[in-house]
Amino acid sequence: MRVCYFLDSFESGGIESFLTELILHLPKSINADIVAKRIGKSIFSERLAECGVRFFELSGKSHSQKNPRRFARLLQEEKYDAVHLNIFNAFDLRYAKIAKREGVSIRIAHAHGAGLRKSATLHFKMLIHRLSALFLLKYATVTLACSPVAARFVFRKEADGYIKNGIDTGRFAYSEEKRQKIRNRLSLDGKVVIGHVGRLSSEKNQSFLLEITREFRSICSECVLLLAGDGEDRDRLYELSERLGIGKSVIFYGNASEVEELYSAMDIFIFPSLFEGFGIAALEAQCSGLPVICSEGVPSEAIICENALRMPLSDGAKKWAEAALEMLSKASGRKSRCDQIKDAGYDIKKTALEVRKYYEST
Repeated sequence: MRVCYFLDSFESGGIESFLTELILHLPKSINADIVAKRIGKSIFSERLAECGVRFFELSGKSHSQKNPRRFARLLQEEKYDAVHLNIFNAFDLRYAKIAKREGVSIRIAHAHGAGLRKSATLHFKMLIHRLSALFLLKYATVTLACSPVAARFVFRKEADGYIKNGIDTGRFAYSEEKRQKIRNRLSLDGKVVIGHVGRLSSEKNQSFLLEITREFRSICSECVLLLAGDGEDRDRLYELSERLGIGKSVIFYGNASEVEELYSAMDIFIFPSLFEGFGIAALEAQCSGLPVICSEGVPSEAIICENALRMPLSDGAKKWAEAALEMLSKASGRKSRCDQIKDAGYDIKKTALEVRKYYEST
């Protein structure tokens, strides 16, 4: 079976992490291609290429008028059995329409988003988004979502099915050896490490995270913020950390292929997103046994373990810092939570089986 996995961009984010693990855990009889409007440098590309996955970039730009034409031409040439659209908004449902026109019988629309980034044209974009959901959803043979929040945002209604964002739980198990390795390399001995993994962009709300770090440092001076990820906000966040007087206490680590080692090195994980379709990094952090604080922009489905909670952003940075300190004071020994994550259904092997059913029965 030949499957086209479509997405807006392929870089080093949460959706790329999910798709990589999904593809690698599907049967070898399913041949996968990644098709994206733009393809950037990714920590996942090598692993996929080694398993025979091919990459096709449409135009290199998200909003180019060339994208639909090139997508249609690719479908004509490659004759896919299924198109699996991984989308963050309803705009891209038009690619389901193209797939139908080109004779692809299985057209899956898989929702991962829960909001649009703020911009001067946000109201106009929301109008187009809603109209797209109204007129283009019919071209998908099945709708899937990572959470009810994502389904209601992208499709404006419930999905036909919900696919849990499973992870390789064994990979994210806590390791004392990895903890010491990273903490020695980054000179973190004796430090309380606040951790965060995510694209450096406005919806992830890392500016608020910097404010939390400043407040936490007023209580605990031996504190470091470890930021794993990269994105368009990197320079702005670096400048903000300097203005807040915490520049020397923030590590801008960049994208990390060994992110599981970074989780082991952290002491608490803070995830203050404005919105999330799911928030897979919060799940990975819980698997590693970290105390986790998420915003209410993260769906409740991502909160699995008893040492994880959601807080309103309106509580302010000081209360978030106080909550982090309280969670750390109650922590009694670090242990992996792999079994809890598996029991909740978030194991990638189970996820792959669920997705495969849609390829075979649609």
